[in-house]
Formats: sequence, C-alpha cells, structure tokens
Amino acid sequence: MTTIITVFSMMVIGALIGGFTNFIAIKMLFHPYHEIRWFGYKLPFTPGLIPKRRNELSEKVGEMVTKHLLTPEVFKEKVQATLRRHAASVNKHAAKGTYFFDYGNAFLLEASRAG
Repeated sequence: MTTIITVFSMMVIGALIGGFTNFIAIKMLFHPYHEIRWFGYKLPFTPGLIPKRRNELSEKVGEMVTKHLLTPEVFKEKVQATLRRHAASVNKHAAKGTYFFDYGNAFLLEASRAG
C-alpha cells in the first residue's frame, strides 16, 4: 500500500513541477512586451521572445501560409467550387420559378468556366 501512495505522490509532484515550468516558459515567451532596464542594465529575456521577434515571425507565418496552405491552385479550386455551388443553387431556384436580378456578365462567365 505504501508503494502505491509513493508512486501516486511522485506522479502528482511531477505533474505540479511540470505544470509550473510550462507556465514559466509560456510567460517568458510572451511577457513582458517591452524591454526592462534596472540601474541602466537590460534585464535578460526582456522583452519576451515573441514580442521581440514579431516582425520576423509574421513574415515567416505569411510565407508558410502562401507557400503551403493557400497556393494559387488551391485558391482557384476553392473559388471555382464556390461558383459551382452558387450556379447550381441559382439553377435549382430558377427551375422552381424564382426570379433573379441580373448578376452581371462576370458571374455568368466565371460560372460557365467553373462548370
């Protein structure tokens, strides 16, 4: 019985220590937002890593999104799929007798290209 209590207490203590160190690490990443000076010396780890490098981080995230997530091919396919759904909906409602105002030639042209 004492072995079970020992193992359980070690797990709880380990979880508390791990949670506390994770809390400190996250705080160090995001806070403080500005450099802190004390007696003319800059305190280490100020500002936090993410506020300090936000411009570089935003450029890298933007590059990743444009190169991997939203490529021109993916964007074109998403627009064409939306146009297909829209054209199908218009055709379905037009078949029921619903009256539509003119969408313009651009919509009709793109809808015909999308299929």
